Amino acid sequence: MPAASNAGGEATIARQYAALAPDRAEVQQQLGLAAAAIVLADAVRPLRRVSWLTPLAPHAHLNLGIALVALQRLAEAGAAFRRTLVLAPDDPDALHGFGVVEVENGARDRAVSHLRRAIDLQPDRVETLVRLANALVRMRRSKEAATLERRALSLAPSRAPALFDLGLALFQLDQHSASLASSRRALVVEPESIQAEINISASLFILGRTAEALARLGRAAYRADAGPEPFRNLLAALTYSSDVGEEARWAAARAFEARHAATPDRRPFAATRDPERRLTVGYLSSDLYEHAIMRSLGPLLSAHDRSGFRIIGYAAGTHEDATTDRLRRMTDGWRSVAGLSDGGIAARVREDGVDILVIVGGRFDQNRPLVASHRAAPVQISLFDGGTSGLAEMDYLIADRILVPPSSRRAERFTERVLRLPSVYLYAPPDRTMPMGEPPCLAKGHVAFACFNNPMKIDDLTLSLWGRVLSGTPGSTLTLKYMGRYADRDLQRRVLDRIGIDPGRVAFLAGSSSLADHLALYADVDIALDATPFTGSTTTWEALTMGVPVVTLLGENLVGRLSASLLEPIGLHELVARDPDDYVRIACDLARDPARLAVLRHGLRDRLARSPLCDGARRARQFERIYRAVWRRWCQAAPNVDTVTICPQDGDTERHHDRIEDPQSRS
Repeated sequence: MPAASNAGGEATIARQYAALAPDRAEVQQQLGLAAAAIVLADAVRPLRRVSWLTPLAPHAHLNLGIALVALQRLAEAGAAFRRTLVLAPDDPDALHGFGVVEVENGARDRAVSHLRRAIDLQPDRVETLVRLANALVRMRRSKEAATLERRALSLAPSRAPALFDLGLALFQLDQHSASLASSRRALVVEPESIQAEINISASLFILGRTAEALARLGRAAYRADAGPEPFRNLLAALTYSSDVGEEARWAAARAFEARHAATPDRRPFAATRDPERRLTVGYLSSDLYEHAIMRSLGPLLSAHDRSGFRIIGYAAGTHEDATTDRLRRMTDGWRSVAGLSDGGIAARVREDGVDILVIVGGRFDQNRPLVASHRAAPVQISLFDGGTSGLAEMDYLIADRILVPPSSRRAERFTERVLRLPSVYLYAPPDRTMPMGEPPCLAKGHVAFACFNNPMKIDDLTLSLWGRVLSGTPGSTLTLKYMGRYADRDLQRRVLDRIGIDPGRVAFLAGSSSLADHLALYADVDIALDATPFTGSTTTWEALTMGVPVVTLLGENLVGRLSASLLEPIGLHELVARDPDDYVRIACDLARDPARLAVLRHGLRDRLARSPLCDGARRARQFERIYRAVWRRWCQAAPNVDTVTICPQDGDTERHHDRIEDPQSRS
């Protein structure tokens, strides 16, 4: 307290002196530095005045930049650091500051360049090492990041940010036990750290310690000082546990809104209430790159009718690749919004005159469902999420009759009105150049099962089912792979303990591979066993394209019915089990029928190619008719309309009614 009192006295004296000498740079600088010790925002005006009075003094711009970056006024801070570097190109503080700004703005290649130069000038500066490692972690250059974090920790062993980011780098490297240890060390250093709790829970999920992970994440999410990210992560995590009931998921979704939703902007939209005009549709996602979700969104964007719809992509993530460039070319406009707040994104969407905003994969990755709570567009739709957003301002959720059956046949609840297509997923036709061959059981004399799903999706029920399947098919084997995650010995032990089968019958594959090499692994697979409670989608699709049938258990909620949503449209409903005993029976019966496996092996690609799952034009027209229907509804402002019938067009022979259902509850 005495220090604060002294600083306050110095600031008062400096302020009085500065009022008598408004044009003396050294006086204004003393005022700025004194103010910074009390209220940082008060430092900006005098420090800016110093930069005007001494435009050729590097330190004047540097001090201003440091104050501005601390206030998160990044654009102004960047300009101040840029002026510093013009005057002093090798100033390590300016290089560091400019690198920090560029990291936050998503210009990570430039950030890495500036931070590396700063380290060359000051090799043992821990803060710069940590900032550079953080940028590399965000770019998934994990090995480099881990090396830098270890260097920083050798200089400052209790540096919490270095421990956090080392944990993240190790997580990306699929070293989950080591990642967990690093995150636990970070929590010792900063016991109140919410980020450490999030990192620990992520590793625990991978290692199959779901109950412990949920408990930690739940405590973090409900803390009074927690922002929305822990809660959004909790909503995602709840979809991975079969021990969590629908009422608990519903309560969490509603609590997410109660704690973190913004007050909606009720100003009138500039949109003309013309039901037939060309509509502007915005797609907001953090995953606009080579990501599983783009396997379905990409073909939709490609097939949109641009005469009736103007398409804008809102990239909420910073990772870009060749797929990003391809997606950008499919749109009429592209906005990089990763550095904006939810309110800032909503304001940009309003400025662009978006009529319908589609928020993709809301609870997963770095997506931004809370943009909807600001009422960014007249119509707001959730697509490819794992359940309800919990947000009253999210008007609709697009699904199909498998993913979300009528309310009378489901326990799952939604704040959104549900729009049903015949099927919601869409993929490019299978690659016929990939060699297929015969089912391997014909040559090996035993059946080879596999699952290439994320181990987070594989709970104890799944493992017990697999143990029963393997017991019921003597000599059969099971291969598990998901990137490099199965290299972790703790994860392997957990799987083997729960399956309860001779370890020699279970193979763990680890390591990154190209898509072609990954798909080639199916040459040694007869039957794919799906996970529960979070079933496959992309993994199911990939297995089918390689002629490998997938056995799935129909779940109680949306994420438990993803595989069924792919199998039903191609006529493989007999592979969809209604209960655990049915799952075991289907898998064992299929394993005993090599002739049927051979027929499926050579016929699945044709089934897929002919199915609605690969008909981009048909699916795009269905989406567009949905968009047009809800737009007309908004133009009419008819809240009591509960059904919109989408008539088949353009040779669309699927019979369907797309219902707009009132949610069971909005309270």
